Amino acid sequence: MALALNMISPSQMSAGAFTMKFAFAVDHLLGSLKMMRQSRTGQSLRTQMGTNYYAAKAVNPPCDHCGRFDEDDRLHIGKSSAGWCFGLHVIPERGLNGLGDWKQHLSSTSIVIEDDYGNRVSFKEMISIIAERHRPDPPAWDQAQYMSNCAEPGPNNMIRRKLSQYCVGHGDGSWDLIPGYFS
Repeated sequence: MALALNMISPSQMSAGAFTMKFAFAVDHLLGSLKMMRQSRTGQSLRTQMGTNYYAAKAVNPPCDHCGRFDEDDRLHIGKSSAGWCFGLHVIPERGLNGLGDWKQHLSSTSIVIEDDYGNRVSFKEMISIIAERHRPDPPAWDQAQYMSNCAEPGPNNMIRRKLSQYCVGHGDGSWDLIPGYFS
């Protein structure tokens, strides 16, 4: 649960909003754990639990010691969580309002895409991770599980976030549009 809370900054929101974010993070974590137990796809644990993806400016060199880019030079693209539609981060103040905007941004030769673990991801692979998600079987969730996770059935046997202040839109495929901070 500590990882889920690292992205939530209580100093940047009211106590009520922080409580809602905390509850959402816990629900999401529990949902991910349930999905991990239900999965029969043979994916690695890293893929099962979720992976964040970032776009970094390649014009500034990465750290000589660890190979990672400066946090100020990275934009959060979104998160891939087992069984869920990709959570595509929308950043209106940067003109990133949907997949088309992200494609344009990520296709620049000055952008390097990497995951939480520092692994480089090609443009083509990133678009596939976002837009071609699927599960072989539908989730074994009942209505109560969907409700407790603020979710609904999505395309390709995926779980999708319900529209709310935490999900401002559904993509034409296997992605949801998520504003603000999320883990």
